[in-house]
Amino acid sequence: MTDDSAGIKALLAMPRRDNSAYLETLRLVREAFAEAEAEFGGKVIAMTDSARDEAGNIVIMTVIRPA
Repeated sequence: MTDDSAGIKALLAMPRRDNSAYLETLRLVREAFAEAEAEFGGKVIAMTDSARDEAGNIVIMTVIRPA
């Protein structure tokens, strides 16, 4: 068995990715679903599509409708 402690230490020293924008987006999506369920009075169906804009950002479009 080889000693991987140097590799593990290097992995632990790597900076962590900032997921704050991702987590904020998930929060907004959950809120949108809750609002749609309250407005439509029950379950909803969601359809999503994604594309890239001119700047290279990923844009996700979601349509929520009653089930």
